[in-house]
Amino acid sequence: MIQWVEKTLKSPAFLVGVAGFFIAAMVFLGRLDNDVGHLQDDAAGLQASVAELQVSVGEIKANQQRILDSLKNIEVALGTRVHGSDGTVSIPVPSD
Repeated sequence: MIQWVEKTLKSPAFLVGVAGFFIAAMVFLGRLDNDVGHLQDDAAGLQASVAELQVSVGEIKANQQRILDSLKNIEVALGTRVHGSDGTVSIPVPSD
């Protein structure tokens, strides 16, 4: 049994198989490292996109608030309109 193990370990086919395994492992690890690099680049790009989106959402919220404030001012102005004796209507617009 020991002779068979020694003979197998010294055989060229076994050595070529071990060398092939290590070469395949190195190729696999190289590709894995490359793929991880691409994924990290993609993740960084997504983080930048999310940051831009958050800024845009903040701007939208600010614009919505301006619109709501304007509508409130219009509502107040319509509630305080004054009819003149000659039929004209004046609407005092509150200044904020």
